Amino acid sequence: MKKMLVYCFVFFFTCLEVFTQQLADFQWEVGYPFETGLSYNVVNIIGYTGSDTDVVIPREIDGIPVRGISSFAFANKGLTSVVIPDSVDSIWYGAFAYNELTSVIIPRVSAIWHGAFAYNKLISIILPDSLQSIGQGAFAHNQLESVTIPNSVYSLGAGAFAHNHLTSIILHDRLGRVEYATFASNPITSITIENITVGWEVFGSDSGFERAYIEGGRKAGIYTRPNPESTMWTWQE
Repeated sequence: MKKMLVYCFVFFFTCLEVFTQQLADFQWEVGYPFETGLSYNVVNIIGYTGSDTDVVIPREIDGIPVRGISSFAFANKGLTSVVIPDSVDSIWYGAFAYNELTSVIIPRVSAIWHGAFAYNKLISIILPDSLQSIGQGAFAHNQLESVTIPNSVYSLGAGAFAHNHLTSIILHDRLGRVEYATFASNPITSITIENITVGWEVFGSDSGFERAYIEGGRKAGIYTRPNPESTMWTWQE
């Protein structure tokens, strides 16, 4: 019985030590959330000094919820995987840029800012229904083969998904307007457009889409072409 208790204590303090070492790898600051009218403190992760490339971001630190990932906090760290807690609301500029991430599940955030996940090796992402805005180049220069934009999203920044491997996209009517080069340099052959305004060269300057879209009266519907090299699009309701 005594031996078992000793083992339990050793296990407990070993786990505590490992957790403490992991927590020490994070740099953070305590501040107020960005939402107007809220007065409680939150933690913003501002840096990572660890050597582990598989990172689990804590949900809280010292009992205070982790609410934001600050600009470039995890940029260029050689990360291969990351777990983002559901306490996080905002992921800022370049937060995870220039890493080796191949997939990521993003929980209840409302904003993903410019270049947040740019220059990784992302093949798949899961975006939450809480997401409202995706900044310029947020997922640019990855290897995404598909993406579902939640109906909660109303803003897509320029180049947000540029330079990926997307073959089809659905633009729902809550988006309002899609900005310049949002999906440029993708082998897209199918575009579904609801009642929105599509900006200039959203799919790249050489896609030929604008001609079909504008000459066709900017109609909602499904636009397809036979292959990524073709500039001839056909429309159907």
